[in-house]
Amino acid sequence: MDAVESAGKLLERNRQFEEKELVVKQFYGFFHLISTIRDEIVTKHATRSPETEDYQQGQTYLQDIRGRLESILVSNYEEAHALDWGHGQDYYKEAQYVMAVFADEVFINLDWYGAREWQKELLEAQFFQTTNAGDLFFVKLDDLLEKHGQLYIGIAKVYFLALALGFRGKYHGVPNSEDIIANYKKKLFIFVYGGRYDYREITIPFFEEPYLYVAGRSKPRLLPFFNRYVLVVASFAVIYFMGSYVIWRAKITPLKQAVHQVVLKQSGIIW
Repeated sequence: MDAVESAGKLLERNRQFEEKELVVKQFYGFFHLISTIRDEIVTKHATRSPETEDYQQGQTYLQDIRGRLESILVSNYEEAHALDWGHGQDYYKEAQYVMAVFADEVFINLDWYGAREWQKELLEAQFFQTTNAGDLFFVKLDDLLEKHGQLYIGIAKVYFLALALGFRGKYHGVPNSEDIIANYKKKLFIFVYGGRYDYREITIPFFEEPYLYVAGRSKPRLLPFFNRYVLVVASFAVIYFMGSYVIWRAKITPLKQAVHQVVLKQSGIIW
């Protein structure tokens, strides 16, 4: 395969990856922002309350958080709309919905002064005019699981990520609900791979993104061959011992001859 053909195949693979996985990449970026904000809250802002002197500053920070999340949700949708390969707006809106309700659940359940304020102004309500994510998330997920085809692989992975990272919705705090969540994750795994693999023994990457960007083609460089060094050392050892033996023989020959003469004289063979 020549370089031009190889490049062409790589470009096509990249295009297919972007087409299927754009929403997954966006979710990763959104989750990274959520994690950053959560760390900020835990380390700097968790103890603020209306009784403290810096309450107003805390409110300003709360609006700043919302602004950062709203900005990335809007930019994600605009990016998806601009790069649309035929999925349709509903596909990307559903991905944005999962991201929005995931963020809502994180900041509502986080132990901080903004939890009650956040519940009054949900991202879900602002972007989708609904406030029942606890139920609606799973309604949408059930609808997705009834569909088929490669077209829905990306959104299936977004749902899987949300559940894997802790979204529980109506099952939050419900006893034994983890079995239900595990069953949903199993269904999503089978949805992505068509039942070709055992969910309990995952030995393949569920997300291909880390494997797409690899080092470019170059001349292979092998690691030093260990046996080669062993051979060199052994050769020097053999030469050393052989040389030592030759020197020893040269030194010992006159002595052996003298001893031999003494033995003959004592035996009366020579006098």
